[in-house]
This record gives sequence, structure tokens and C-alpha cells, in this order.
Amino acid sequence: MPGSNSNRCLIENCAEVQAVQKALVFDKSKSLKYHIVESLEWSWGLKKGSLDLDIPQNFFFLGASLHQMYREWKWVLIPEASALDQFLDPDFLWSYGRGEFPEVKENTFKYMFQPVFDMEDVYITRVSDEDSRRVDIHEYPFDKFPVITSTIDPRFAILHVGQMLATSAFELSIKRELRSKYPWLAQLEQLYFSWVALVPREALKDPTYMPRPDGYVSSGSESSGSEVYVEVVYFERERGRESAYSSSAGPSTAPPMLPHHTVQHEVVPDIRPHFDAFDELIQGEVAQLTHHALQKQDDRTDLQPSKWTTSRISSWALANACTIPPSPKKSIKPSNLNKSRRKEPRAR
Repeated sequence: MPGSNSNRCLIENCAEVQAVQKALVFDKSKSLKYHIVESLEWSWGLKKGSLDLDIPQNFFFLGASLHQMYREWKWVLIPEASALDQFLDPDFLWSYGRGEFPEVKENTFKYMFQPVFDMEDVYITRVSDEDSRRVDIHEYPFDKFPVITSTIDPRFAILHVGQMLATSAFELSIKRELRSKYPWLAQLEQLYFSWVALVPREALKDPTYMPRPDGYVSSGSESSGSEVYVEVVYFERERGRESAYSSSAGPSTAPPMLPHHTVQHEVVPDIRPHFDAFDELIQGEVAQLTHHALQKQDDRTDLQPSKWTTSRISSWALANACTIPPSPKKSIKPSNLNKSRRKEPRAR
């Protein structure tokens, strides 16, 4: 089946001998959100650290040129509207929450091949699904390109298209044209932004999100909400076997300190400061500089003015003061030294 994750190119349906490469549907390395995997795990109802992106549902095969163009978002795979409906709460038209997030049960899904930019001079040849001896040629804008059936999980296609729509690298006219052609892209963007949002502060207290070690027994105090579950890594140093470092040719040398670590799981009091929308750093992201944020800054007594004042300049000068070394003694210039050593000419 050409639409499955066989080794044939998903778009051209050509054999793998024609420089066909394995391609990721969603590549996390293209995201600027370092926490995106943790966010997806939280949004999709998974345990922290359990999401594996190197699975068959997140890759397909492409010819080398199409692969490069796909990575540059010159074309995308648009999932059908029905593929999005399973993730949307019909009452709110927003993504299901962590507790209600559905499990993807279908095996195959349908996608539309959609050029995005810089594809006007590109044509695509595709081996016919019915007759392998027939090759169809498709030209821009590829309106007659067949619908593609694939085992690609629509969640990863949603992430790839959502990244493209969220980036500022594309002109608004390009995105406006895509939204006009596919009205359900508005719901796709909602799913994307919902899934990649920051993990809430309460996630570390959620036993369905934080992994538990084998044999872990809760003390019952976690339900109070005042403690969090953490993994503590202890680094220690120990000496290796002395015989391995002794030499018969000379005195034995002391073995070096060998590092090793142990992991323990503990429940500790939650003493983290509370963050709100004003705080500058929430999981590595910078808050927006809004009028509301500036007003809240006026109420912060722990912030110091950044401008230079007389006292701050004086403190800086004292902290960086140094003793000026004495100037070196004046030495005789080489020209004068040579002149003093010059011998008088002998009288003939």
C-alpha cells in the first residue's frame, strides 16, 4: 500500500532506490520551545518522560528533494477536518483536557498535499497506484494531486502545520490564503497552541503525570497539595581498586577518585515561589511587556532601579579600585647609549 509507512516515497510513490529518505513528520528540533515534549506529554494525558517521537506514526519516506522542501515548510500535509474533530471538545471547540484526551485508535488517515511557497517552478511525478508502469505529472498548484492515505498520526501533522502557522517567517498573505482554502485550520491552530502551552505549576503534584519508581508507596501527605514529588541525583566519588593503579617498576600511586551517582525519589515540601503573569521567567519563557505588567512592577519592592546613581557609581568604583603601580625608572635610550660608547677617531 503506497500510503502506508513503506519504504516508497509517500508523495512520488517511487521505490527507495531513488534516494528515498526517512523523514520526521514533526521534528522537535525545529521548535523554539525547549519544553515542548513535556507540554505534549501533559496535554495528551501521558506520563512525564514517556513520549517517544521516534515511532512509525511520526515518520514517512520522501525523495531527497521533497524531504528538504518539507523541512523548509515549502509544502505541508493538511489533515482532514474529521481528524481534528476527535481532539476537540464539541461544547467549547477547544482541545480536550488532560483527563479527557482521547486515544488515537484508527490506523490510517487522509491528508492533502499543499504547497506553501516557492513551489511555482516545481513539478512532481507520481507512480500510479493502479498501474506501476504509468507515471502522472503534477504541476503547480497541484489541485489534482490525489488524496494521500497514510499511517501518520494526525497529532504530528497538526504540530508540523501549527509550527508553520505560528512562525513569523512567512508572510501573512500566505497564511491567509491557506486559512481561506482550509477553514478548519483555525481549529488546528487552537489545538497546536493548547498542546504546546507551558506545563502548569500543579503538574509536579499530579501522580498521573509524574513517574513513580518501582515499589513507591505514597505517605498520603501528597494529597494536601503542599508537597511535590522529585527525583534527586546524588553525585559521589569513590576510590577505585588500588591494584589497578600499582606498578611493579616503582612505588604504587594512589588511585584517582572515580565519580558515580545514585538516584533517590523523595517527597519534599513545595517551597517554590508563586509565579504569575508578570514574573519574568516561567519555565524559560519571558512574559509580555504589557501595561498591566508595568503597573505590577511599580508594586514590587524587591526590584531595584537599573539607572546609575551617585551611590551606585561610588560603590562600583570602590569595588573595582586598584593600586596604580609606580612608573618604571627612566632608562637611557638606545641611541644615546650608542653615542656614549662611540670611539673617537684616531689622528693620522
